[in-house]
Amino acid sequence: MSPTDLEAYGIYEGRNTSLLFEGGVKVNGEIITGKRNLQGKIILISFRNCTVTFGDQILFKPSWGIYDMAVGASVISAFSGIADPNAFGQQFEIPKEKTHKINYSSKEKALFELYEQVRAIRKSDQTDHRILKDIFGQLRSNYPNDWLLVLEIYEILSYTESTQLSQEVKLHLTQSYSDKHIKQLIEDGIQLIEKQMSTM
Repeated sequence: MSPTDLEAYGIYEGRNTSLLFEGGVKVNGEIITGKRNLQGKIILISFRNCTVTFGDQILFKPSWGIYDMAVGASVISAFSGIADPNAFGQQFEIPKEKTHKINYSSKEKALFELYEQVRAIRKSDQTDHRILKDIFGQLRSNYPNDWLLVLEIYEILSYTESTQLSQEVKLHLTQSYSDKHIKQLIEDGIQLIEKQMSTM
């Protein structure tokens, strides 16, 4: 927006302005300055006496000082480090290490597919016990360390009438994992599922 456009919307220096974003964030304060990039696009607006809220939650208070609001439609790049090292009087080399691309094995991809199938069942109106039983069997045979999907299957089954499969899955969860940390996570998960069921 040009300075004239901004002024038409009441967005200019020395003016109290209220901006309500589509996501529900509201910025209310006095504009004291702004910055544009070399192409003339606004990249920063600074406010004083500024309050930023999201619903009932306060994200920024006037007592915290000047509020600098970055302006943009997207984040086009990011790197690990200070955005402006010179402002901190420090010099940093650009990290040499690049992002690692993960190559999943066919077995891992098959596990992801099982997660997708369970997710589809969760979103559907009907619970297909045969498919869940088949997935549960594949998990026991091929992925004995994967407990999270088993717990999710137990949760889905808990919303249907108590079945033999539900009891079998619960028994597997409580007896098949030796790691203390995992056992605690499973116990907490089962407790939470059963607590939700008792309130329905």
